Amino acid sequence: MSDAQVEPQEAPAPEKPARPNMSRRTARLIVLAIIALCLLALVFIFQPVYRPLFSAGCIMVVAGGLLFNLIPFANTQNPVRRVVRVTAIVGAILIIAVFIALGFVEILL
Repeated sequence: MSDAQVEPQEAPAPEKPARPNMSRRTARLIVLAIIALCLLALVFIFQPVYRPLFSAGCIMVVAGGLLFNLIPFANTQNPVRRVVRVTAIVGAILIIAVFIALGFVEILL
């Protein structure tokens, strides 16, 4: 082969920048916020004074139980975006569960 027949080599494709993983402080903050929400829910449920706090505590127990599923994702090996995506999925599950419950109430009444 002569030099005229040699095709120029293509430049390698630029690599996508890796998403930075969350810091240890961010991961710890997420975990502590979820645990604080669960503990606050328990305080609201077992307080004997104000009835609307009991209702808020019941809602917070359900939300805290669902959000507790985020704790395995809150570590330094995952980006914050993944935790946000899992939070959106958990929120969608909660909304679907509420609509199913309301549907059953409509059917039964």
